[in-house]
Amino acid sequence: MAYVLRMKDAKGENLPEGGSRALVLSEQMGAKELGGFFIVKPPGSWSRYHYHKKRESVWFVLEGEIEATIDEKTQKVGANTLVFTPPGHKHKLTVVGDRELKMIEFFTHPEPDMIYVE
Repeated sequence: MAYVLRMKDAKGENLPEGGSRALVLSEQMGAKELGGFFIVKPPGSWSRYHYHKKRESVWFVLEGEIEATIDEKTQKVGANTLVFTPPGHKHKLTVVGDRELKMIEFFTHPEPDMIYVE
């Protein structure tokens, strides 16, 4: 089933580390091999350092700025920038600056597959 979803209409759930995440692509929505989230996080919020055994992930930053740490290398990433993480690569993000982060994450192998490092 094909569909159009405006991010302002996406219904999110609160994240324990701050912000919210709305499922925007799933098997229930017709996707077989992909999943997707629309993520909104306030300045100073973060995600835990983790990796996936099978999942490939793509983050696309729409607004705001993050420090993306992948395999212990950190770099600043701003709007209109894509970040790709293959399976097995440890990663996390921290929202920096004074603007709220808005980003979309798409990933393969939608089943839970997250291994926390810290």
